[in-house]
Amino acid sequence: MREIAEALALSHQRVHQIVDAVRRAGPSCSFCGKGKDDVTWLVTGPNVFICDGCAARASGGATGECSFCGKTTAVFAGPEARICDSCAVIAREVSAAASPR
Repeated sequence: MREIAEALALSHQRVHQIVDAVRRAGPSCSFCGKGKDDVTWLVTGPNVFICDGCAARASGGATGECSFCGKTTAVFAGPEARICDSCAVIAREVSAAASPR
């Protein structure tokens, strides 16, 4: 972290404060940025998350690599992640199973 602090012209302590603040914030949707307290649920992928709202809207468009399964196919893209139709279906199924009946 000292190298990061030096590269950014920040103190080592300030870099630690920034990292700690991000860790405390918890996960957020990689597509819309909403935090876990602002959505019904978040489905976790490898270093990515998708909320119920984005999973409901997800529909493939451009071709790219899915951030959840790694396949190159039509994907719904957000600023930080992409999700293919198959993974979006699974996310919606998780939502349906987790919803109170």
